Amino acid sequence: MDITRIGASGLIAAGQAVAVRANNVVNAQTPQFRPLAPVFSPINSGGGVALFTQRVDQQVNVLRESVGFMAAAQQYKAAANIMRRSEELAGAFLRAIG
Repeated sequence: MDITRIGASGLIAAGQAVAVRANNVVNAQTPQFRPLAPVFSPINSGGGVALFTQRVDQQVNVLRESVGFMAAAQQYKAAANIMRRSEELAGAFLRAIG
């Protein structure tokens, strides 16, 4: 398990979730538009998270999308914290052996 890869996958997935939700909001008034819902899924080999999309059979709910933006922001912060801690651990390890 590579903690840096786990953190990086979280950053990427959170960014992708924001892009999916932004697309939904931008196209909310487009006739026949069917929004997508971001779905997070664990990566079993090596850890981390991936993002998939799923069609939603209802109109865009701007409130739901806003909550999704806030959730993605928290997910991004958590993944960034993992990356920061990974760097701190690597530095501590190098100081300990050096």
